[in-house]
Amino acid sequence: MTYFNQFKNATRKTKRLLVLFALLFGFSAHAATHVVSATPVDPSTLDDGAQVVMYHNGTGKLVGCQDGKEVTKGSKEITDADWTFYKYVLDDGTGGYGTAPTKHNQLKAWTDNAGYQEVGYIGLGNKNQVLASACVNYSAAQIPTIAYRLFGHTEYLSAVGVYARKRDTGQDYTSDKSAYGSFENTFAHIFDYRNPEKNCGAIFLGFTYDVPEQFAPATFTSNVSLDAGEYVIYLVANTKTAEEIGGLNKLPLIGGSRNNFTRVGGVIETVTCGTTTYKINTVNNYSKDGGGRVIVPQFKLLYAPKYGKFPSSEEYSKYYRIPAITRASDGTLVALSDARKNHIHDVSNNIDIVSRRSSDNGKTWSDYIVIFQGSEDEGAGCKYWNGYGDGAVASFSNGTVIATAIHGFGLSGGTSDAASDVVWKVSRDNGKSWSSEFVMNKDLYDGYRGNISPGNICVGKQGYLNGKALVGLRTSTSPNNGYSVSETKNRVYCMTYDPDKNAWTNVKVGESKYIRDNDASLDETQFVQTGENEYLMSVRYYGTGSRKFYRLKFTSATTATVTSVSQSGMTLAGGCNGDLINYTTANQGTYVIHTIPKDWAHDGDNARTSLTAYYTKASASDRLDWTRSLDLFDPFDNTSGGEKKSGIGALDESAQYSSLSMQEDGTIAVLMEAYPYAIRHMDGDRNNNTAATHWGDWVMGQYYINLRIGDIIP
Repeated sequence: MTYFNQFKNATRKTKRLLVLFALLFGFSAHAATHVVSATPVDPSTLDDGAQVVMYHNGTGKLVGCQDGKEVTKGSKEITDADWTFYKYVLDDGTGGYGTAPTKHNQLKAWTDNAGYQEVGYIGLGNKNQVLASACVNYSAAQIPTIAYRLFGHTEYLSAVGVYARKRDTGQDYTSDKSAYGSFENTFAHIFDYRNPEKNCGAIFLGFTYDVPEQFAPATFTSNVSLDAGEYVIYLVANTKTAEEIGGLNKLPLIGGSRNNFTRVGGVIETVTCGTTTYKINTVNNYSKDGGGRVIVPQFKLLYAPKYGKFPSSEEYSKYYRIPAITRASDGTLVALSDARKNHIHDVSNNIDIVSRRSSDNGKTWSDYIVIFQGSEDEGAGCKYWNGYGDGAVASFSNGTVIATAIHGFGLSGGTSDAASDVVWKVSRDNGKSWSSEFVMNKDLYDGYRGNISPGNICVGKQGYLNGKALVGLRTSTSPNNGYSVSETKNRVYCMTYDPDKNAWTNVKVGESKYIRDNDASLDETQFVQTGENEYLMSVRYYGTGSRKFYRLKFTSATTATVTSVSQSGMTLAGGCNGDLINYTTANQGTYVIHTIPKDWAHDGDNARTSLTAYYTKASASDRLDWTRSLDLFDPFDNTSGGEKKSGIGALDESAQYSSLSMQEDGTIAVLMEAYPYAIRHMDGDRNNNTAATHWGDWVMGQYYINLRIGDIIP
């Protein structure tokens, strides 16, 4: 029970003692400056955890404060005189009026003299990590001086710097779903820390290795002058590497839902230009909690949406979707993404599938290579573009890596429409180079339109499927080109791939070659091996619960039995693809870890958010009892799941598909599609087809986060 729960349930005299106890012993040893509210408050109306001081009406003194500002530990005698209660908050440069940290308020920071404390994960060894931002408007060219403070574990920082970006005009972003804003807006585009000048037009103002202690006032004067105009000022920091902090074991484990976060943050208090000082009103407040950034082993931006105003950007697509990651036999991480070049939607959109590799457990990543190259017929419209999408990847012990995709018309259409092909390519050198394209025989999935479910493909480690891949190929109800077939529900065809023969084989499940639900359609499917010949199957579902689970027990390399499995603890607002792996601990046995978005960013609109890790003990039971661990993009989202509303956590974010892999160092790699703003972009005028008239999907980038098992499971 928190202090304030105790306070609200106590007697009047006990309340006084509790308040005094908090005043005497509850404050930071740094003697930080606080602000006391100008008017009295009713303690019963405050949130749990709110902090108060008492005004002694008889003597006219504010107990525990000096001049209403500096909280002290001086003892004061409590009498039976009447008392008035005042709320106090840390003065972090906002005047004490920052909002609660569970609110997303980026939009409020997009006005002159407004600021924002950055929220989200931050990786060790990263440079230019945003801690805070502020919006200012200069009437003439000036050299700015920024006054700021840092919070939390500043010992993890090696340098502090400042950037500026000139703000676009007349293109303000709004997350109001009745009027989605334009993507072409400086604020709506993420600050690309990898190369801010090249990738997002940022102006480097300078940096210092003299990192101030938390709460200590600090100033920074720019090395360059800024022309007149409206700017976003970014306070950034470099984080120390694992080696610089004395080893990764020096970073405390998060412990899943225990939220044992190692936090750091900052605030911009003022920006001075010449003789004018702009007081920055920061709209959120993480100062008393140690800052809004949570430090994890690695957190990298792998694919960022290209900002159209800066052709120098290393990216070439506005939309990156569908993550797929695997660890090759040499330990290299291979991370795939759809690069959807014209709009966000699936094939037949003009889509490439690209890959980046890391040979040092995610610390650094190669430039991208294109595995599948899409194309565009300018005259035919997007319905007939020759794109590839929904990439999946698998790795094998002999150095083979395969990448699969859907190519052509898409999942809907008729027998006379162009074909939808399931294709794959093979790498024999752990993902460095790739073969020509192979096309799967459509008879294997009975002539429907379908694709292998995207993500990390399961490869058997023992039993009948040792060394073979197991996939779920979901089909729609539409016939493929030249086939006369009919269905009312989607199917899932279980298939295996033999890397030595470069061939696919159907798995007979019970008496059928596919799995079908009579109540609603099944969709994207993932597997994890849980026994010598047993696999847990997780399926996106269009019926109640949005997810179905099955157990497959193989009786030979081509036959299996299937049993439905019930679940608890995973409450989802809607359907989405997810991923799962197993992890064997030293002393707690084997767990299954599952990632899936549990909420929607807006009610009634499929903006999936709150990508969450769940775990359960691996077993052969007919029931799965999931425990919610932590959100993988917004660390301060604490809903139990199934929410459909604006501003669920601390970010107005979209976080959807994900892919999981074990790393060579025994940690866990997560590749996820996400964006810190739930922003939708109107598709452009594209050849008089539907792309010119409908709203696009949510803008996406691709992020990689590296976690230890103790970060997910206590």
